[in-house]
Amino acid sequence: MGFWTLAGSSRAAAIGVMSLMAVVTAARADEPLDTANALYSAIEIDRRRALVILPVLHAMESPPKEPGDYLGAFMMTPQNVNWEAAAAWATGEKQQAVIKALTTVTGEDDWRNRWAFGQPYGAGAVEPKFVDMGLYTELGEDNTLAAAQFLYLPAVRRMEILCHVEATRLLADGKGNEALDLMRKWAWFSFQISAREMLKEKMAGMEMLSLAFARMRDLAYTDMISDKPSMTAEGVRDVIAKLGDRNPVNVERLSLPAAEKLAALQLVARTFTPDGGPKASAFARVFAQVAAGRRPLRRFSETAKWDTLQKLHGNYTDTSKRIRDVYGDWDRRWDLSQWDSIQELPTDYARLDKVQFAALDLVMGDVGLAFPQRRELRAEWIGTRAALGCYGYLLRQGSLPIKLDSVVPQYVGKISLMNDPFDKDAKEDRGRRVAYIRAEVDNMEFGGSPKPILIRVFPKVAGVEYPNFEAKVLRNQFVIYSAGPDGNQNGVSRATQMVKDEHGDYLIWPPVLSLARQFRIDNASRPQDRP
Repeated sequence: MGFWTLAGSSRAAAIGVMSLMAVVTAARADEPLDTANALYSAIEIDRRRALVILPVLHAMESPPKEPGDYLGAFMMTPQNVNWEAAAAWATGEKQQAVIKALTTVTGEDDWRNRWAFGQPYGAGAVEPKFVDMGLYTELGEDNTLAAAQFLYLPAVRRMEILCHVEATRLLADGKGNEALDLMRKWAWFSFQISAREMLKEKMAGMEMLSLAFARMRDLAYTDMISDKPSMTAEGVRDVIAKLGDRNPVNVERLSLPAAEKLAALQLVARTFTPDGGPKASAFARVFAQVAAGRRPLRRFSETAKWDTLQKLHGNYTDTSKRIRDVYGDWDRRWDLSQWDSIQELPTDYARLDKVQFAALDLVMGDVGLAFPQRRELRAEWIGTRAALGCYGYLLRQGSLPIKLDSVVPQYVGKISLMNDPFDKDAKEDRGRRVAYIRAEVDNMEFGGSPKPILIRVFPKVAGVEYPNFEAKVLRNQFVIYSAGPDGNQNGVSRATQMVKDEHGDYLIWPPVLSLARQFRIDNASRPQDRP
């Protein structure tokens, strides 16, 4: 089997597997780990991406001091004084082997034959060579899901650096279609990480995927304003086609991280007496270890804290029920519109007594963070298709589309694929589109002279905030924006992105990434930042 055993249509199957965990006994304290790994068991060995990607990632050379990290990678330009070293690194044999492997595992569009990352959790569940490489998920001597250390993720983030540098290099060499398609491949790989079953993996995957979508638009924008655009309408259209709802990168198929619930159930089975309270011999020790994580010196203070909480904590039955209730409530809300009346009600987690059920709060408390992350990801996914569709139209026709619907069906297959994901009034296929403004026509002063569109941008790229600044969108360009978290399209005079602001919107085009990079160049205080 391929990818769909892990997400989307597999949701019911995964929940069915998890229903086995309704009652977990101390005698079967490792059953949650078995259940978590069973979610990957249907993936055929010859379709597991980890087996292809991880060995070449292990051999990959470390990136040079600049770009350094993924933020530096997509902010870097060929005009940077350290660009030659970065480009030489990206074209090195070992780095190109990674690009080749990425092409291999993203080259199949038939859903029946698609690849999946598929690496199970724990040193005992993977081949010894991956343990030797340090590219697996470490669970400790007790195989504790809640204490998972995702040792493979830093290598994946280094691969992200490579893909961004290589995309910049390809575009600079006049290979715009290849640059855009490489970022599409990276998005497909990132999607696989976001389909993993533990929260930290899923959050990292969704962040990488959001940045991949943003970078696609950035590459297209850079190509558009260059002296010699090298992308073609056909190349852009082919990439959009592989981002549709029937293709691999379908954000709607992402589900909640199922293993967080399993991690909580595993700890309850180990630290509580069945039908009784916490075990004095295990409760404080185990939860202090999980809370301290990779900071062993914190175990002393955490042990004292959990020793006190043990006396106040709910019993086995009540704690197990709260785990099922909290996760079940989140799961019900996941597929609802953010404007559904149910979303206005306090969540079961919000109503949870954080002292009486501190163990649950420790393990599952951050799951709610996946909701806004996915909302932003949906805006990036939908907005990227719309923006690329407009650019493809411009490349083919030599002029901007009169309206956004004009790019259907030649570039974006269905009108509904451009519906604003933040629209309060969206109903099935009748929702508002992400808003589209032609700067050359829609913003003319009396007498016919062009008037730039002014947007106050409040950029935050990969968690890094930049000072807000005013961007001017000149003639022969266009603007696309979403209503943003407040649900209202406000004319994009303020691009506040994910901040809920009654006067702000979510800017899609011009890409905030492109604008932030130019702002950084224009205001560089260090010589190495200057073009």
